Amino acid sequence: MIRQGLIEQEVLHEIAMSIGESIELESMLAECIPVFLRGLGCATAAVLLRDEQDDFYTPTYILPRAAVRNHFLHQAINHSLECLTNHEPLPIPLCYFDSVGLFYYAWPIQDFGALLLGRSSPLREPLFREIVPLVNKLALALNSCRQFQTLKLAQQSMILARDEAQAANKAKSHFLATMSHEIRTPLNAVINLSELLLETDLDERQRKLTQGVCEGGRSLLQLVNDVLDFSRIEAGRLELVTTSFKLHDLLDGLAALFEKEALTKKLHFGLSIGENIPEVVMADASRLRQILQNLLANAIKFTESGSVNISARMLPDDSHKPNSIPMMVFHISDTGIGISKQDQLRLFQEFSQVDTNLDRRFGGSGLGLAITARLVMLMGGKIGCHSVAGVGSTFWFTLPVKTSSEVHDKNISNEIELLPITALLVEDSLTNQMVATAMLEKVGCKLAIANDGFEAIDMVQKADFDVVLMDVSMPGMDGLEASRRIRALGGHYQTLPIVAMTAHAFAHDREACLEAGMNDYLSKPLQREQLYAMLKRWGLHKNTVVEASEAVLAPVAMVGTTKPILDESIIQTLIGDTSPDLFKQLVAIFLQESREHFDALPSLVMNDDFTAAAKHAHAVKSTAGALGAVALQDMCRQLEIACREEKPHIAILLQATINVAEASWQALYSRLN
Repeated sequence: MIRQGLIEQEVLHEIAMSIGESIELESMLAECIPVFLRGLGCATAAVLLRDEQDDFYTPTYILPRAAVRNHFLHQAINHSLECLTNHEPLPIPLCYFDSVGLFYYAWPIQDFGALLLGRSSPLREPLFREIVPLVNKLALALNSCRQFQTLKLAQQSMILARDEAQAANKAKSHFLATMSHEIRTPLNAVINLSELLLETDLDERQRKLTQGVCEGGRSLLQLVNDVLDFSRIEAGRLELVTTSFKLHDLLDGLAALFEKEALTKKLHFGLSIGENIPEVVMADASRLRQILQNLLANAIKFTESGSVNISARMLPDDSHKPNSIPMMVFHISDTGIGISKQDQLRLFQEFSQVDTNLDRRFGGSGLGLAITARLVMLMGGKIGCHSVAGVGSTFWFTLPVKTSSEVHDKNISNEIELLPITALLVEDSLTNQMVATAMLEKVGCKLAIANDGFEAIDMVQKADFDVVLMDVSMPGMDGLEASRRIRALGGHYQTLPIVAMTAHAFAHDREACLEAGMNDYLSKPLQREQLYAMLKRWGLHKNTVVEASEAVLAPVAMVGTTKPILDESIIQTLIGDTSPDLFKQLVAIFLQESREHFDALPSLVMNDDFTAAAKHAHAVKSTAGALGAVALQDMCRQLEIACREEKPHIAILLQATINVAEASWQALYSRLN
């Protein structure tokens, strides 16, 4: 009897150890139920589980498999299900069938159902009582399995939802890219040809009609840009480019532009700049200009009589507070239609206007103020509005002020400068050929035209060009493949400036162009100032490196990066956190170490040792960024990725990185003196 008791204890221990070995429901039952059968000498077993949603019990697991067809087992199961469904206590023992000679026992599994066992002889009463704790443990294990299953299903649902969201976002991005390209291409012709037509001899009626066409094209372009900006902001892909620029010049330029618009509506336009506003500030000049343009355009659009004014001043000094940054505030006020208090609550919401009738009267996407608010916040400021319906509105926003002694932002002169450049235009659209031809011939450029990539490859080998202006989307061979093949010709073709001119306006489009071996990027519709600046940068400096002084000043300084050669804000922060002497020591060490890295890179790339090349690029990348050499940091990042992924044309990217490195070294070296 004692021995039997010991054997039963060993059996019970074995059963207990088998419960909960797996977190998967089916696996756990498959591991422990056979141990129940074997250890207790049972002929059959069944697990009945309750569906939590339907409150319905089903036989989830039956052993042996052949017992599924056992009539008496199903009678026992049905009897158990009837008791469970009626919420009655399960009878113990459940039933006895002389014809089969089996005793059926059922134990309730709390919150789940029941465990049903059938054996040829009755269970001893002490053993029967010992099984109850095992069934309780089984209940806990089943609960864990069910929770795991719930979490797993939730995770799968989340993954599915994520994949669907990513697919939808990808589809949206593809749609926006396609529509942007398709709209920008005809806009390039509408805006630029009408601008060129306005510069010819026209009578008053012709000039008025042409001006209307031009303004309509610009309005449509603004709508496209609003949608693209909003998409970039929502995706977190809009990056600020900090440069030093003359704030007074920026405000004067905007005032001159909007004063003309105000005069057409017989409005008074005023500009006020506080005496304490610094002459040179550091910020993203283009985004600040965009903010002010949006607010000024709205002010003039919604004002029928009276005045529109813009002011800029410094806020009171908070230098007594720790880590305080000087702030300036801009006010754009008008005597227009005003905004009710209720409507002011949704001023900066996307796709919203204060009055649903205003979109018919004044037009607009309802995105302008939303984008403006997002840009202000990205730049570290706040925005708000004070308005009285029927009286007027004042929009204000603040921005942190960072000063600089150098000016990085160069304003393009309005005077036409002759450019003795021979350019190859690769463009399949006859309309775009007309636009580019008219623009380039006006500044004295000699122009040859290729209609596709095949013609471009043939023509660059037959004539000497200073620059190639390459469209991207073309039938036959696109601009990306044409650029790769031109670079593959070797020799001076590897340094021949190739500038993308395309209606594709997304960041990944620019990256694709640079990866294909192009030097720079222009988006359509073309702006003459940007086109002429691009020609001066590349066409007049063929096969040469941009001088360091010029490179430091250019917002887009060198090949493959939009970053400035030096970020003055990083340098000043580093000097402030350390000391000028320590900064010079760090620069000297960096100049020596980075040159050593770049001395090793060409041979590594030539020998296809891309792993080692990636390590050298990585070593320069982190230090360059810490010292404010952000253009070199960006180029080393691109080179590191290209080496690790063994992308084609690494040699071209390496040469571009070396050019940026030379300019960065010269710029940093000048800071040592």
